[in-house]
Order: sequence, then structure tokens, then C-alpha cells
Amino acid sequence: MPDDLVIFDLDDTLLDTSRGLRAARRRILETAFPGCERGQLVRAAVAWRATTLLYGDDRLHELLGVVAMVADLPLDRSLDWEGLRADYRRWQVGLTRPRTPVLLAARALKADGKGLAIVSNGEAGHQWEKIRRTGLDSLADAELIVVCDGRTLPLKPSPVAIHQVIRAAAARRAVLVGDRMTDVVAARLAGIPVVQIRSRGAEVERGVPLRRLTKPDILADSAGCYDAVTRVLDGRT
Repeated sequence: MPDDLVIFDLDDTLLDTSRGLRAARRRILETAFPGCERGQLVRAAVAWRATTLLYGDDRLHELLGVVAMVADLPLDRSLDWEGLRADYRRWQVGLTRPRTPVLLAARALKADGKGLAIVSNGEAGHQWEKIRRTGLDSLADAELIVVCDGRTLPLKPSPVAIHQVIRAAAARRAVLVGDRMTDVVAARLAGIPVVQIRSRGAEVERGVPLRRLTKPDILADSAGCYDAVTRVLDGRT
């Protein structure tokens, strides 16, 4: 077993989830507001981004009702909402790609002899679908890829899943790599260092005010992921 374990978050860390999400949302908006001009769809996309703090994407009907009101657009009330939700999920998975600099860093760390793990919040089937489709299941052993669904495992920032993969890997040292304050707090609760990767998606999470109180060991761009992790493991923070 490797001495060092690097635990990666999934969405907007190993995967460029935000870009795939924006593309899927564009398709939904074009369906829900047919015939709208590009400027109107841009305004609707901005409204959607803000409205996610009120409604999750699983509540698509209510969410788009707010978007229609804010963007002053007529919503097609005859939509097949179940079908639209299924399309949205399929488009999210199909349009999501790996975040290349972070994936390259993970592969380089693995080549260096570091152990790798993935700990992600989300619905298990959805997260595993993205993991397998993008080939990320080849990065780590199955027992070191853990999805926190809030039922079988508590969601991050609970450190339960982090402790689980550290025990499974029998690692002496570990570092968490993620993009959200959720990851920073989870690492602090687990008692391990954390590298936070800058991402656009982190700007609208609920824990943003914690940035003033809880800091990562290193805040890095995706291209600096490898250097940041090695600095942390070498004690050069």
C-alpha cells in the first residue's frame, strides 16, 4: 500500500462539470422557451444560475418557473417534465468531460507511486455514470471510489467517507483536492491538508461565506494541481 493517498473530489475537480452543466442547461432553455433570441437565453441562463440557491436541478418545473419570471419569458406549460428531467440528466452526463490539467496531475501522481481515491457528493447512479463514461474508474480501486449520497454515507463536509478511504488504503498521509468550501471544511474535519482548485462552480455554493474563516493549505489553478499536491505532501506550504 502507498504511504501517500491523494483524495480527489469529482465535480469541477476531476471533471469539468460546470461546462457540461451549462451546455445541458442551454438545451433545456431552448426547449422550455422556444423561439427566444440569444440574448434572452443568456439572461435566462444567468437567472437559472442564481435560482439554484433556491431550488435544486431536481425541481426543474419550479426552478424554470422562477427563471421565466426573472427573465420575463413565457414558459411552455405543456412540457413533458418527466421527459425533460430525463433529457437533462442524459445531457449532463453526455456533455461532461474530464478537467484535463487535473486529470493529468492525478495520472502523474499515480505514476509517482501515490495512491488515488475519489470522494464525491451526489446521487450514486448519476455519479458512477459520469465516472465510468469518462474513464475515471481506472484511476483508483473500486473501494477507493466513494459517493456520498446523504443516505448510505453522509454528504461532505462530513469527514466519514474521507476516513473510510484512508483506512481502506492504509495510507500514512493523505491530502484532499477539491474545488468547494465543502471540500476545505471536510478536510479540516478529517484532520488532513487540502488543495483547493479554483472553479467557476464554487462561486454559488452555500458555504462561500466560510472562505473568510477557513482557508485551504494551497489555492491553485487546475494547471498547478500537481505542484500544489507535491508541495503539501513535502511539507512546503
